Amino acid sequence: QKGSISNPVPVICINGDFWVNPAKLGGSTKEFTTIIFEQCTLRLGPNAAIKTRGRAKLILKSCMVESCNGTELWDGIYADISDQGLTEPELQITKLGNGARSKIKQAKNGVVIRRDSPYAIEYCDFEDNYIDIKFEKCGSITKQGTTGTGTSAMFAANYLRSNKFTSSGGYLLAPYNNVHKFAAIVL
Repeated sequence: QKGSISNPVPVICINGDFWVNPAKLGGSTKEFTTIIFEQCTLRLGPNAAIKTRGRAKLILKSCMVESCNGTELWDGIYADISDQGLTEPELQITKLGNGARSKIKQAKNGVVIRRDSPYAIEYCDFEDNYIDIKFEKCGSITKQGTTGTGTSAMFAANYLRSNKFTSSGGYLLAPYNNVHKFAAIVL
């Protein structure tokens, strides 16, 4: 199944966890699910997260992901949750054609890639996060073959390209309101 949320929806607020799960047909998981957000502002509440599970793909194109209230950090975007047992989920963050770059800001962990999940993160500005990108339990940071076509295609390679990692220079939002950015990338 495919799902796409794009303008004219200007702002989407998420409190709690937003799960991108594989579709279930007839009681069994058979379909590869793709969720695409284009040119949206996603505002996440304190400790809220976007979590992608196996056989699911999350694509953000020219999106802004930020704190809902501007006073507390949200948790992060996760590819591969520890209890997933199917194929690895995929994460793609990029810009839409010649459009604006994506932006991820005011998070504890902007993006977390776990256990060799396929990813492609490009043309994204990471700003005022405690950690911008974290790799956990990864045996390889560059692998993956190409299978399938269209939105069901796996990435040819994992990559980080043309991203910006910045800090406004001030303190972060609560609960890290007395510290600065810890790291751009944690391996």
